[in-house]
Amino acid sequence: MLRTSCVVLAGTFSAMALFACADTVRPTTSAVTTIDTVAGVELVHNAGAPPSWTLIEILTLGSAGGTEAAADDEFGRVSTVIADDSGYVYVADANATEIRVFDAGGTLVRRIGRRGSGPAEYQELQSIGWLGDTLAVLDPGNARLGLFLKSGEWLDHRPYLPLYGDGIRLHSTGLGELYMPFFMPSASRSGLVYLQQTRSGPGDTITSDVALPGSAAVDELRERQRSLYVTCRHSGGRGISSYSATLAPQSIVMPAPAQSRAVAWSSQYRISFLKGAGDTVRVVDRDLAVRAITDEDWLMEEQKYLEFLDTFTDETCEPRSLPRPDQRRIILSISFDDSGRMWVERETTSGRAFDAFDGAGRLLGTVASPDRLDRVPPFIRGDRMYLVVTDSLEVEYVKGYAIRAGAR
Repeated sequence: MLRTSCVVLAGTFSAMALFACADTVRPTTSAVTTIDTVAGVELVHNAGAPPSWTLIEILTLGSAGGTEAAADDEFGRVSTVIADDSGYVYVADANATEIRVFDAGGTLVRRIGRRGSGPAEYQELQSIGWLGDTLAVLDPGNARLGLFLKSGEWLDHRPYLPLYGDGIRLHSTGLGELYMPFFMPSASRSGLVYLQQTRSGPGDTITSDVALPGSAAVDELRERQRSLYVTCRHSGGRGISSYSATLAPQSIVMPAPAQSRAVAWSSQYRISFLKGAGDTVRVVDRDLAVRAITDEDWLMEEQKYLEFLDTFTDETCEPRSLPRPDQRRIILSISFDDSGRMWVERETTSGRAFDAFDGAGRLLGTVASPDRLDRVPPFIRGDRMYLVVTDSLEVEYVKGYAIRAGAR
């Protein structure tokens, strides 16, 4: 069995890192990355506390309204926020069915698109992303992926099989590559896949399964996740509702660079990178302990579950009591920025934080962040991060931050 080992010291925000095999370099920080190669699989272990970074707020967009004329930054329902290389911010408002573009100072410079079925129009403004300098718009209402210049001119479109839901969105794995969710029927099975989009056209597909489709590993994980859900069947053919505890772990599968997918069970800080039907090429982990759910937290979860049940009068729910997991979630999301860095959002004992990794899985730094609207994914480009937050009245605000390296 081939096995090699190297040690990596945590670097600065510019993604520079000292790299040396074995123990030839003395650590100057408490964060150390060890890379082992076992049977062709890279095992990247990150130990200790990485450098702490900070978020400095540089932009706030949002208005509670209340005047006769709607403000330029009064949003109904933000579906996506992205930014270009000039610092312009693109906000997709699903209720207004338009994309609003603001400069770095927060001034509206243009609106892109409107409701309709023609060129440069949308029925459903589901998600937006970048294919290089081309703006891609996922519009399931018109069954297409629309393509625009940054200036707003319509270029072309690609066909899309309509899928709806808050989790249906474009996934970026780098500046020139997007993946869109697609329903792929076949003779043996059907299910969700991610269809690669490049500047030259559609590419390959990535399965959303955590391993070889139909394998015992997939069945075991699905059963594990199913055991944490309550299923309610409604009378009169009015469908099925499902519910799980907010703190319950779940599987995460995301498109990743190099036509791979990142897979994690969210109560464990361990991310596997799989290619093809399920060959693991890299595993990235961090030495953070699993966390139990306290009795106090669980009382709050049970109260929310009872409020959920109170919304129905004719349900038949199984099980009647909310399943309590052995562990609470740690990982909240996994995303990739324009340079291919991986950002892992996690829960901490005091709130939320993002951990940044380079393309090889080396932990570069960590930054505390505010609670955000989970429905809208974070967007990171260069040293800028964009989130959507809400106030006590559930008014949505877009926040822009500069990411700064700093001492712990």
